[in-house]
Amino acid sequence: MVKKIEQELEEAKFAAKQKEILYNECVSTVSKLEKSIKEHDNNREGRLKDLEKQIKATKAQMKSASKDLKVGFNISDLLLDFLYGINLLFCIFYTF
Repeated sequence: MVKKIEQELEEAKFAAKQKEILYNECVSTVSKLEKSIKEHDNNREGRLKDLEKQIKATKAQMKSASKDLKVGFNISDLLLDFLYGINLLFCIFYTF
């Protein structure tokens, strides 16, 4: 009878040790997941800030290109007006 109780006690200790090991593994896994989530969140914030900077830079480039394009059109219009004026002058000059 004592032998049986000692055996049951050993089995219970072994089962408790297995459960403790499993518990510690679960705690470790949860800790790793929490750390991973935190790192991912930090990386996400950094990536969002980088994307915002890229968007602002692209918008600035678009605005600059738009201004350059408008200036280019204005210069082209002025040049065409000038050439048209010269053409008119030649026409007038040659008609007299």
